[in-house]
Amino acid sequence: MNLTISMNTVLNFLHSMALSTSNKQWLADHLYEEVKAEQKAAATTANG
Repeated sequence: MNLTISMNTVLNFLHSMALSTSNKQWLADHLYEEVKAEQKAAATTANG
Protein backbone atom coordinates (compact mmCIF):
# COMPACT_ATOMS: atom_id res chain seq x y z
CA MET A 1 0.00 0.00 0.00
CA ASN A 2 1.29 3.44 -0.93
CA LEU A 3 0.46 6.23 1.51
CA THR A 4 1.11 9.92 1.07
CA ILE A 5 0.61 12.29 3.97
CA SER A 6 1.30 16.01 3.80
CA MET A 7 3.46 17.57 6.46
CA ASN A 8 0.52 19.81 7.41
CA THR A 9 -1.55 16.69 8.09
CA VAL A 10 1.19 15.32 10.32
CA LEU A 11 1.47 18.63 12.18
CA ASN A 12 -2.30 18.85 12.61
CA PHE A 13 -2.32 15.31 13.97
CA LEU A 14 0.39 16.16 16.49
CA HIS A 15 -1.52 19.27 17.58
CA SER A 16 -4.65 17.16 18.09
CA MET A 17 -2.77 14.99 20.58
CA ALA A 18 -2.28 17.83 23.08
CA LEU A 19 1.31 16.83 23.79
CA SER A 20 3.05 18.24 26.83
CA THR A 21 6.00 20.55 26.40
CA SER A 22 8.39 17.78 27.40
CA ASN A 23 6.82 15.40 24.87
CA LYS A 24 7.20 18.00 22.12
CA GLN A 25 10.82 18.57 23.13
CA TRP A 26 11.50 14.81 23.09
CA LEU A 27 9.99 14.49 19.62
CA ALA A 28 11.90 17.51 18.28
CA ASP A 29 15.19 16.25 19.73
CA HIS A 30 14.77 12.81 18.19
CA LEU A 31 13.77 14.18 14.79
CA TYR A 32 16.74 16.56 14.83
CA GLU A 33 19.17 13.77 15.76
CA GLU A 34 17.82 11.67 12.90
CA VAL A 35 18.26 14.56 10.45
CA LYS A 36 21.86 15.11 11.59
CA ALA A 37 22.64 11.40 11.15
CA GLU A 38 21.10 11.36 7.66
CA GLN A 39 23.02 14.49 6.65
CA LYS A 40 26.26 12.98 7.92
CA ALA A 41 25.62 9.76 6.01
CA ALA A 42 24.82 11.70 2.83
CA ALA A 43 27.98 13.77 3.19
CA THR A 44 30.06 10.63 3.73
CA THR A 45 28.55 9.01 0.64
CA ALA A 46 29.06 12.13 -1.47
CA ASN A 47 32.70 12.39 -0.41
CA GLY A 48 33.42 8.84 -1.40
